[in-house]
Formats: sequence, structure tokens, C-alpha cells
Amino acid sequence: ANVRSPADTFAGVPAASVGPSAHATALARTTARVGIWGGWWDGATGDAVLRADASMPIAEAVIGPWNHEGDASASPFGAHAGGTVESQDIVAFFDRNLKGDGAQDPHRRWWVSGAESWREGTAWPATSPMLLSLGSGRTLRSGEAMLYEAFDVDFAASTGADNRWMAGLLHPVVYNDRKEARGLISFVGVPLKEPLNVFGGPILRCNVAIDGDEAALFAYLEASDANGLTRLLTEGVSRIRGGEVEVRLRSIAFELPAGSSLRVSLAGADADTFERVPEAGARRITLRSACSLELPVVER
Repeated sequence: ANVRSPADTFAGVPAASVGPSAHATALARTTARVGIWGGWWDGATGDAVLRADASMPIAEAVIGPWNHEGDASASPFGAHAGGTVESQDIVAFFDRNLKGDGAQDPHRRWWVSGAESWREGTAWPATSPMLLSLGSGRTLRSGEAMLYEAFDVDFAASTGADNRWMAGLLHPVVYNDRKEARGLISFVGVPLKEPLNVFGGPILRCNVAIDGDEAALFAYLEASDANGLTRLLTEGVSRIRGGEVEVRLRSIAFELPAGSSLRVSLAGADADTFERVPEAGARRITLRSACSLELPVVER
């Protein structure tokens, strides 16, 4: 897969204007009863649901934990009852909107990883940003922190062949214990004093220097439980050219109990999935403060 920056073009036009977004004005005026389903770990379809809901009328929206086929859960916390697409739910949507009067309130339904259960309402949950700083000693902490950390890109680093990006190719979505992953530089938070509930897309912002024209920066948000097992929650990647950079991680809903720890891991490659940046030669990435992760925390 290509590693893109927000300024990249596709066939000579801004990449952001390709696809349904190029028809946003017309879609915003639709009077059709629209239902849309996506998955938190099915490529980027969870984000597609949220983008569509922000730009056009959506009658019903669902974001689940399933793989691309919808027949298995891709949650890093394992398979649980209710974590697959049920055909009767899709049929029920058409019954409500074709046989009924179509006057129901908007309905939103989403799977919360960690809690491994569904939540629903007439709107997505309200959130407030929480900033966590990447600091010296490879720590993750609230408030500001000083940071100067350099790492040489390991171009053999990989999330494997069975990841969210391969889900559309009849692959399962399986991530092993992230403590065993190579090529990462990781920043670890202290154990949570109270449960943490997140909904939406985390954003990494960092002051970066590279020893060349460009690089790829992969950001991973992970969670370690009380037994030390480290799970990958969500991820993002951006082609960078130094200076103030931003990596938007894929949206997710998760709930972690007290005693869990967050971890932010960074890499410069995902060999089995993404193109190499640069195409040849070594690359060193230097992280400098301010460097922080913005988490959309669900309001109580």
C-alpha cells in the first residue's frame, strides 16, 4: 500500500477529493433513508462511517468489531457473542425503512472493545480531548514533557500479513502480543487509576527531524493489561518530511479497566503491507518535544 501525506494527489487531483467526498454537496441533499455499516478493524471502514455521518443524512449507522466478511470478530480482546454481522439486522433495516413510514429517529450503534459489548443511541458519544505527552525515558504522561529521542528505522518491522489492511483479501485480523514486535520505539504510561473510555480517532502530533528528504511514520496505540499482555488497539501512518507532523490514527471505541496501561509505539516501516520510504538506504527519525497524543475521551 502507498504511504500518503494530506497534501498528496491522486490522478492529478487532491487525494481527499477522490471517491464519495467528491460528491459531498449532492450527498448532503439526499432524501433517501441511508444505512451504513463498517468495522473498527476492517481497513478504514469505521472512519468511512463517521465521515459519511458528518456530511450527509444517515438514518442508521453501525460500527462493529468484525472482519471484512463480517463473519468473525477482529477485536484484539477476542471473539465474543454478538461480534459478527447478522443478516437479519440488515433485513430489518429495509423492513423499517421500506415497509414502515421511515420516520424513526436516527440510530447509532457501536461496539466497545475491551468491554466487548454494544452501545447505542441517537448520536455518537460526546468526547473531550485528553493530551498525553511522549517524554524522556520513553514514558507516556499527562501534561507537558521534554523529549529528544532518535531511532534508526528497521525496515523489516511489520504488523504481519493478517492485519486490518489485508482484511478485504479474505485474511483474518490477528495481531500477536505487541511486546514481541520488532522495530518499535515505545512510550509507556503508568497504570490507569480509573477506567478509560475512548471513542473516535486519536491524533499524534510531534516535532520530527529526518536525515533525508522523507520518511514514513507509523503510530500505534496499544494497551497492556495487568498480566502484561500488550494488544494493538488502533494505528495510523503518514509520509513525513520533517517539522511539525501529524498522524491520524484510525477511529476506535474502547474501554480499559483501572490497572491497564496505554502504550504508544512508533516505527518507520510496515514491511508486509506498505511501501518502503525511502525506496533504498537507511533512515533515522528524531523525535523532539512537543510530542503528544490526543485521545477523544467519552464524557461522563
